[in-house]
Amino acid sequence: LETLNAKFPNPDMMETVEKIRSFESQQAPTTVASARQKLEEISRYLKSLDVQTGRSDFIAMVDLVRMYAFTENLFTLHKYKSVVSSDIIRKKHIQYMQNSKSTEKRISEMQSEDLIPSTGKKFCQTFLWGQLMYWFKQTIYDPNASVSADRRGTVSLPDVESAKGNYKQKQHDQLKVWLSERPHQLWKTGTNWSFKNSAKVYGSPWLDAALEKPFGLIQKEDCNLDDVFDLRVSVNEFKNSQD
Repeated sequence: LETLNAKFPNPDMMETVEKIRSFESQQAPTTVASARQKLEEISRYLKSLDVQTGRSDFIAMVDLVRMYAFTENLFTLHKYKSVVSSDIIRKKHIQYMQNSKSTEKRISEMQSEDLIPSTGKKFCQTFLWGQLMYWFKQTIYDPNASVSADRRGTVSLPDVESAKGNYKQKQHDQLKVWLSERPHQLWKTGTNWSFKNSAKVYGSPWLDAALEKPFGLIQKEDCNLDDVFDLRVSVNEFKNSQD
């Protein structure tokens, strides 16, 4: 609702805002199916407005609402406490990093149990997630940063607030092509989408596809892309939604 008000602050759009508010005022969904149905209703109503005007005012909001509607698996993080490692560590616990030749030589001469003065390293809440994601890249010193980038659009859907940006039919088509060709890849920067995800809830239709086929290649039909991006609403349905 805040996004709608920000995008369309003029009085002519108050009817639209009130209609969306009416969806909220109805009985809250008690099952996943009823929650998905309510999101479907909202997306169809917003799509019907674009059909009536012939514009793409709500195309970003429709796409985003349907991404959430067609997400089967949602998860959040276990709230681990951030910790800082000791200033004294054993040689065998040193993570690889680039050192001078003299330092490398000295370290190579030490025994695995020898103690070494060190700067304590901070391990954030998402460190375990990063380690599980990048176990094959042992040279990454801070996997948290890599996780933060790679989950953009793949396991973290965009913020609702970003649906008010410059997003028209061209961007809609480009995003569908991107997801059909590389659903595993983080979304490009420089678009209207943001990924602050203050609720820290994760999941996406393309992650669902990966969970269904963990050892196979994901096809575009596995990701429900047509259901998300190819919504069809008639003018008559718009008239019905106004009644």
